[in-house]
Amino acid sequence: MNLNTEKFVHDVSTTFELDYGDFMRKANGYLSHLRQELAPLNDQSINNKIREMQRYLLYNPSGNVNATLDKLITDAKYIEDLLHGHDQDWESEVH
Repeated sequence: MNLNTEKFVHDVSTTFELDYGDFMRKANGYLSHLRQELAPLNDQSINNKIREMQRYLLYNPSGNVNATLDKLITDAKYIEDLLHGHDQDWESEVH
């Protein structure tokens, strides 16, 4: 797993907040850090997924910490798949 997405998954998974507002603030900080780390890739699909994650985390929250956590982890794995595609593209350019 990419170190950035791995760190994000670890950080949100170890955020033991029962209050959604507290969870949301911490998870948003981790998501913002992930966005900054992946920004140099300038990948529209990754940027769109992170915007979607931020939208359901902050602007249309379910209020359910566990459900949101599961969705954030699922979406981080999707980003990981997109990053894996980048790795394959870079390897094919080298050869």
